[in-house]
Order: sequence, then structure tokens, then C-alpha cells
Amino acid sequence: MKIKLIITLGLLMAQWSAKAQSITLNPSDSKNILTIEASGQALKLPVLNESQRNLIAAPVMGMQVYCSNCLAGTGAYSYNGYSWVPMFVFDSSDLPSYTVGQLAHGGRVIFVDDTGRHGLVVAPVDQTIGIKWFNVNFHITGATRVGIYGGIENTTDIVRIEGNGSYAAKIAQSYTGGGFGDWYLPSLEELKLIYNQKNTIGGFADANYWTSTEIEGSPTNNPSITAYVKDFTAGAESALGKQSDARVRAIRKF
Repeated sequence: MKIKLIITLGLLMAQWSAKAQSITLNPSDSKNILTIEASGQALKLPVLNESQRNLIAAPVMGMQVYCSNCLAGTGAYSYNGYSWVPMFVFDSSDLPSYTVGQLAHGGRVIFVDDTGRHGLVVAPVDQTIGIKWFNVNFHITGATRVGIYGGIENTTDIVRIEGNGSYAAKIAQSYTGGGFGDWYLPSLEELKLIYNQKNTIGGFADANYWTSTEIEGSPTNNPSITAYVKDFTAGAESALGKQSDARVRAIRKF
């Protein structure tokens, strides 16, 4: 690894040395490991379109690219460990606006906030045709949020309590469609938004779909044994035992 790194840096520095005024690689520098001084020149990031960027296999935190056509704006992006985010704040006039039903950000838009530039998208396919809500045992997860964006914290709480395994929230969280790594299991209200657009989105079965919203135990200090599902046949909502099987369709915030 060290030999490859030295060769790569050596070739890179040789290419730059003809034009750059100064190139310094100094691992002992407490602030800058690489310093480049030049006049009338710049360091060029790889230029990719959004599809090419999202196809980068196993990106790691700190990676940077210049995106030529990203829906969130053309410019430099950095990978934060979960998704690609703009490195700079784009001028509002350069940012796109979205409408419900539009294909974007790895899925189809089901909600847009007042700015028209942020909201929710749902995955184009189910992540499983049947999975339990819990991971072997009943717990109090605190995942009782029902509103828009509530599924983010619900999913985080569920996975923190339930741990590793194969269950609804973990399946949704593990989805990486569109190259994004921040998908989650929708809350009750978020699943309603999906149901309202089910014909536009497509691919749904006439079956129950899990929400991330659990129903508190009674009394509340008892483990919760049920969570909300929505029947995509007619839209009915009900409590279902966490040990039962239901489908999962993940969403993400953009």
C-alpha cells in the first residue's frame, strides 16, 4: 500500500511540477498534509453526472466529486458517510423545485415542503414481501412518532434497541437504492402519503405494509407488542402484532 501511494503521489507531483510553483507533501504537518501553491491554476475534482456519482462502489466519508447535473444543484459534493451532500450552499435560483409524483433522489416524490426544494421520496420497489417488525423479543423502543419525518427517529430508535438482525426497520435502513444510504421505515403519516400516491408509484401488493410507529404498551412501562400497518388494498390502518409478517417500502428525506 505504501509503495503504491508513493508511486501515485510521485507521478502526480511530477505532472504538476512543470506548472505548479510549489507542491509539498508533509505528513508531519499538523494542519495540511498536502500544500499546492500555483498562480492561475486550480486543483480539479473528478467531474461526474449524478448517475455516475451514485454508482461509485462503497464510497467512504470524505470523498469529493464535482457533479455536473445533480438535482440538488451543480457543484462540488462530499460523501458524509451516509449520502452525497453539497459542499457549498447553492444560490436558491440554481436549485430545482419538485412536485409530488416526480422521479428524483432515488425514488418518487411523495411530499414537498413549502420551499418546493425539500421533502420525501419513496423507493420504487418493496424491500421485502414479508418480515416481522421486531427482532425476536418485544421491547419498548420509544418509536411512537406518527408525523412527517417522524420515521427517521423512529427507525433510529428501533435499530438501536433491536440491534442486528432481519426485521422491518433494519431492512429499510439497509436499503441503498439510487446510491443513497439514508433510507428508513416510514411513520404512520408518511405511509399515508405513500398510499395516496400508490398508483403513481406502482408495484404495491394488496397487503399490509409496516410503519415505524409502534403502539405503546399498556401500561406504558410494559413492552410494546403491536405497531401500525396500513392495508394497501383499501387503505385501512390497524395495529398488528410485531411478530407478524408485513411488507416494507422505504423512504428518505431530501
